[in-house]
Amino acid sequence: MRMFGQPRIEFREHRPDDLPGIRALWRDDAQWGDVTPEMWQRWYVDIPNGPAVIVVGEDAEGRIVAQTAMTPQRLVVDDQERLALLVAAPIVSRRLQGLSSLSVAHPVVRMLMTCNKLGSEKGFAALYAMPRQTWLQLLKLAPLIGVAQFYGEKFNCSELKLNQQASAPPPPSRLKVVAIEQFGPQYQELWDAARRNLPIECGVVREPAYLNYRNGGHLCLEMRSGADDQLVGYVAVRKDGQVMDMLPRDRSWLADILSATWWYVACEADDAWKSKMHSLRFMRTPLLSEHLDRMPFKTIRFRFAFACRPLEHRLTQSLDPSRWYLTPNG
Repeated sequence: MRMFGQPRIEFREHRPDDLPGIRALWRDDAQWGDVTPEMWQRWYVDIPNGPAVIVVGEDAEGRIVAQTAMTPQRLVVDDQERLALLVAAPIVSRRLQGLSSLSVAHPVVRMLMTCNKLGSEKGFAALYAMPRQTWLQLLKLAPLIGVAQFYGEKFNCSELKLNQQASAPPPPSRLKVVAIEQFGPQYQELWDAARRNLPIECGVVREPAYLNYRNGGHLCLEMRSGADDQLVGYVAVRKDGQVMDMLPRDRSWLADILSATWWYVACEADDAWKSKMHSLRFMRTPLLSEHLDRMPFKTIRFRFAFACRPLEHRLTQSLDPSRWYLTPNG
């Protein structure tokens, strides 16, 4: 679809020969930095559950002026597994900025339409995203501009300033906490236990291959029972102190896991991590809120957003945002 006075852009699934144009978009136009062929292979090809579905916008001169990626994720929905697509943040050329976001001519709107079409054609059960909250309103109003509706939710952010080591709690008495670089086979059993015990009605399957792919580059903390060495949870913390992912074996370990994370980042993390972590932040989900309220966390203005779009009609109620186990990783 082309609106009068707007540039002609074709939105489609990418081809291998689009990579030079995508690199130029990232590096020169959007200023996201370069993406080498090796990085592209690692991020979008050699990943769990099959290669990403890449959507590009190509203008009349053959330039790539917009791009997004959808990575396949195993999703548990009640007692069954489905493949869903995690939609990444869109990258749009600066020459296309300034269009109304509530218009079918907007490149992000047209990319969403293409994502929806490709996801359905390829047999995926749903699209989901952790978008900027400014895009959540657009996604909720999508039917008004000819795009199938996304269901969305917002979550507050709880922050704890890491000002003084003395303010941190003592080392956890029930837990042994160590930093790890790889998630081994035992994390499959942790996922199976958490799915039963929490329980998890809907959420991304956190098996070892997924954990190693999604949590690379983070400070990953393994939590084990001091009594019997049982694996009881993990936490993945980004360099700026944002907790990106976590999973407890059951609810009885949550308070200890939160306290142990605070203690580790304040007292045990090496200087390379401490120099960048000035606060510890959690996405405030219903599962965590009562425990965060018992600790000196403060709610800040930043809000997380989540959106999902069922591609199988019978999953509409099952994929309601209130049923998901969510972290900032999705």
